[in-house]
Amino acid sequence: MQGRRWHMEPNAAFCRPALRGIRQQQAVMAAHAVTIQIAQKRALLHHAFQSQSLLRRRLR
Repeated sequence: MQGRRWHMEPNAAFCRPALRGIRQQQAVMAAHAVTIQIAQKRALLHHAFQSQSLLRRRLR
């Protein structure tokens, strides 16, 4: 049993940080994607408002 434990522990210690790192990367990527989407939506809205105001100015 002791021999098996000694073989199992290094693997567990090696795998856990890797999984944590992958999860952190995924979380960061997800957050980054959300911020990009928000920025794109804001830019589109801003562009739409600008074009509307330009059209209104032209009509006047």
